[in-house]
Amino acid sequence: MYLLDTNILSELVKKNPNRNLINRLEPVPSAFLYTASICVMELRYGALRMGNRLDLWTKIQERIISKVRILDFAYEEALKAAEILFELQSLNSLIPQFLNSSIPQSHDRWRLFRV
Repeated sequence: MYLLDTNILSELVKKNPNRNLINRLEPVPSAFLYTASICVMELRYGALRMGNRLDLWTKIQERIISKVRILDFAYEEALKAAEILFELQSLNSLIPQFLNSSIPQSHDRWRLFRV
């Protein structure tokens, strides 16, 4: 089984995703791919911040969410948390800045965990 974090999932949505990552995941059956619902929240939040948020969210749902098993905190709570985070950011709250500083920005190390 594999537990995929947000960096891995967001890489899969890119126009030109990392080929090594694709090669590693292609032979793995989707029944063995997992992510945490907090990653869904981070993906939703990222999509809400983009100008093409509906298109991007649809792509995320089709390419990622439909192909992995999501471990709780529940899916609906993850979506709501992303919307709250987005609203707080639009109010210039310090909370999103704190959360963003805790999320690694580097894609140099793939967080692909085999469990």
